Amino acid sequence: MGFKKEPLHLEFVKLSHHGSIRNINKDFFDLIRSNQYIICNHSPVSKKLSNKETIAQIAFYGKTTKNNETKQVLITKKSPMHLNFDESDHEKFNFEIIYQADIWKY
Repeated sequence: MGFKKEPLHLEFVKLSHHGSIRNINKDFFDLIRSNQYIICNHSPVSKKLSNKETIAQIAFYGKTTKNNETKQVLITKKSPMHLNFDESDHEKFNFEIIYQADIWKY
């Protein structure tokens, strides 16, 4: 019932636990539509997060609110984990990574 039949359209989605792969899967992305996914990896504990697999799942399974829109992954801090994507990945899956240190101040 509810949004299981019709996905929930959201302005943005803040992913839990610094973007850990253990907190999302394909079923999660079947429930929502969003153009912006926020990953806060600002704490010392999160230096190995977010997982590159998390970003890959956003790129592959994430669905935007309208067809052919670019998915934006907004990340609070650069990490070596994010450097595994090249321009062809971004074009093929229609996503971009944006680093925004001031997204989340907590």
